[in-house]
Amino acid sequence: MKLKRSHIFISLIAVILMALTGCREITTSTRIFSDGSCERTVLIEGDSSDVFSGSYPLPLDSSWTFEIKKDSSEKVKYFYSATKSFKRVSDLNNEYLYDSVSTFSKVDRSIKLKKHFRWFFTILTYQEIYRDVNPFKQIPISNYLSDDEINILFADDDNPKYFSGKDSIKNAETKNEVEEKFETWFGINIFEEFYQAFLQGAAQLGDSNLTQEKILSKKDILTKTVLADTISFFEIDEDNLLDSLINICENTFQTPDVLKLLEKGNDTFQELKNKLAAFEIFWTEGYTNKVFMPGRLIDANAEAVESNKVVWEVEVGNFFLRDFEMRAESRIVNRWAIPVTAVILVVICGGLVIAAFRRRKM
Repeated sequence: MKLKRSHIFISLIAVILMALTGCREITTSTRIFSDGSCERTVLIEGDSSDVFSGSYPLPLDSSWTFEIKKDSSEKVKYFYSATKSFKRVSDLNNEYLYDSVSTFSKVDRSIKLKKHFRWFFTILTYQEIYRDVNPFKQIPISNYLSDDEINILFADDDNPKYFSGKDSIKNAETKNEVEEKFETWFGINIFEEFYQAFLQGAAQLGDSNLTQEKILSKKDILTKTVLADTISFFEIDEDNLLDSLINICENTFQTPDVLKLLEKGNDTFQELKNKLAAFEIFWTEGYTNKVFMPGRLIDANAEAVESNKVVWEVEVGNFFLRDFEMRAESRIVNRWAIPVTAVILVVICGGLVIAAFRRRKM
């Protein structure tokens, strides 16, 4: 039997999509120099209350140079920028240390620059990776979606790779099916997080009406109830979602003792609430990453390339379920190698001439 998508999770996604109109815009510009050093500027557009929070907060270290500008066309919008130079690109990683235990709402990223010496040329390869930010990992997405389906799920409707040509209609229909499977996976994952916390909380509560055996025996019923079209409300946040799930459990077990889990102020569900809050943050921010490479740009996996500038317009869908790699490669001329090579050739030729001259004399 095909389960209907729950209004709980559809409402949560709807709120996130509506919030996109007021999202922070984050632009990162990194200028790479031929000696391996770099300069990074982080620009955040937003109001004064949210610029230092969110998934990509403005650096607060005093070693950064700050600038604040107010948008003349908006009453509450500001442009906050921070700039800092680094001796090595890898030093950037120290500015964005990630603690997976204490936070779910920060983008985990890794940055590196590789040099490949080729005598006359040096190849510089810049790589920046946004690690997947999906906080719900109880059920692997691979159980529901293939890699191709994930690509279609997060592809823009005007993406020529999927939505033009002879396969456009087929892929559009596939996207609708994929969205349904994604929402089912998403709902089951949230429920699994809640269910494990519910089990833990009940064990701590020690109530005879909420034994582990009784809770385990009702799991299938709870799952179907949560995923069925039985709850209808327009807006929902992490607190309302938790209350709704608790109410479902109360009705399923037919005991008000379920409410004791909340009444006693148990922090069992705090991790779930943190993950839901992080999920909303990620979907309400826009990311642009710009990299300026030295020398001649020879390769990049970005759609926007201009001279030696590479631009990635990154949506959270790019790194929600899997890592997103941004890579650029350039070639710089080792000018010193030309005269050095000439000197070496002169020495070699001179040596050959002298050797030949000595052989003749002998």
